[in-house]
Amino acid sequence: MRGHVHIVKVLAAASSVIVAILAVGTFLNVISRAAFDSPVPGVVDLAALCLVLAVFLSLGEAEVSEAHVRMQIFTSRMRPRLRNAVRALAMAISTAFLGLMIWASYLRLYRSFQSKEVIIGTIPLNVWPFRFVVMAGLFVMACICLIKCIQYATAATDTGENHDA
Repeated sequence: MRGHVHIVKVLAAASSVIVAILAVGTFLNVISRAAFDSPVPGVVDLAALCLVLAVFLSLGEAEVSEAHVRMQIFTSRMRPRLRNAVRALAMAISTAFLGLMIWASYLRLYRSFQSKEVIIGTIPLNVWPFRFVVMAGLFVMACICLIKCIQYATAATDTGENHDA
C-alpha cells in the first residue's frame, strides 16, 4: 500500500471511530434524558463538532476510492489521452481550489487560536483543535488531488475510471 493511501485509510478509520463515539454519546444522552430527565453534559455541543471532524477526516478516502459524484457523460466518449488531460486539468483546478480553502482555514484557525475561541454550551469547548482537523483534512485531500493530477498528466495510456491515487 502506498504511503498516502495508508494515511488516508488511517484518517478514514479515525472518522469511523468518531462516528461510533458520537452514536454511543447520543444513545447515552437519550437514555439519560429518559431515565433522569437530564442530558449528558456536552454531548449535544460536541456532536456538531464531531460531525465536522468525521467529514473532513474522510475527504481523502472519498477521493482515493472515487466515491465523489462524477459526471462521465463527456469523458467516457473521449480518446484516452484527451480524457487524461481533462482529468489532469480537473485535478489541478481542484488542488488550486483546495489550496484556497486551506489558506482560509488557516486564517480562521490562527484567529481562533489567538483569541482562544470557545463554544459556550453546557461545557466550554476550544474551537481551534477542530479547525486544525478541518485544515488537515483539506490538506490531505489537496495532496491526493495533486498526486492524481500528476498521474493523469504523465499517463501514456488511459488510466481507467477506478484509478488508485
